[in-house]
Amino acid sequence: SAQASNRGGFQSSKDFLNLLERHPSVLRAAVGRLRSAVLDAVCGLLWKSIMELDDPSERSGTLTVMLLSSWLNRNEAGNFNAVHTHRSDLSAVVYLQCGEGCCDIDFADSHHRCFEPGSVIVFHSERPHSVPPFFDKFPSSRLSIALNLAVDYESGEPAFGGFCQHRILAPPF
Repeated sequence: SAQASNRGGFQSSKDFLNLLERHPSVLRAAVGRLRSAVLDAVCGLLWKSIMELDDPSERSGTLTVMLLSSWLNRNEAGNFNAVHTHRSDLSAVVYLQCGEGCCDIDFADSHHRCFEPGSVIVFHSERPHSVPPFFDKFPSSRLSIALNLAVDYESGEPAFGGFCQHRILAPPF
């Protein structure tokens, strides 16, 4: 939803990966590499699904993933994200740090999921989800980056194979 779901903790502005110019110059290259790595991972996950299509003629074409918005989440002890949805084709979360435990996410239509730092999770934006309260034995933060994505796929000639490209939407959103 448009309203922030966090209860406690911190959420950055919605252009965290979209607008590199907002970061200190010493961090821009690193944030740009992170953005490319995340979008490449999303392309890889989506392309794997395309390769599983029944019709072989649909397995070649151009997949375009557009980064609509992105933000950094930081949760300290007791902080969480209430049940919410997003407004886009797909949403994703990249887990950066989770303390001693796992990186938790709960989907309303299934069970609790636990992932390792470095995981990229992609799901339909209208799928209700939440993040349970963060508790850790050691003082630390749970860090993640959330993304909203638009996706387009145009099938092409089988002789040309497949291609995935990404685009970045710059503010204002």
